[in-house]
Amino acid sequence: MDLAEFHGDLINSVATRADALALGWREAFVLELLERLREAGEIPEAEICLEQLDGPYKRRLVVDAFGFDETDDSLNLFVAIPSAVSAPRSY
Repeated sequence: MDLAEFHGDLINSVATRADALALGWREAFVLELLERLREAGEIPEAEICLEQLDGPYKRRLVVDAFGFDETDDSLNLFVAIPSAVSAPRSY
């Protein structure tokens, strides 16, 4: 699967999840990525939280999900950064 195919599959999966569960795009995106990362064994269990707070200097702080990894006592924070780009970019 190349990058364009992965991108198309991801966008379709998120849209399907959003429609099926009556979720917003961001929440559906975060849930889809968390599921894919868990299935790949890349992350421990994580909970969606979608928190938005006002930080210093009125800057918005966002956390979309978190997970506690008991193997090394670490806290994993997940943040989705929206982009208006319709095609994937390779770096």
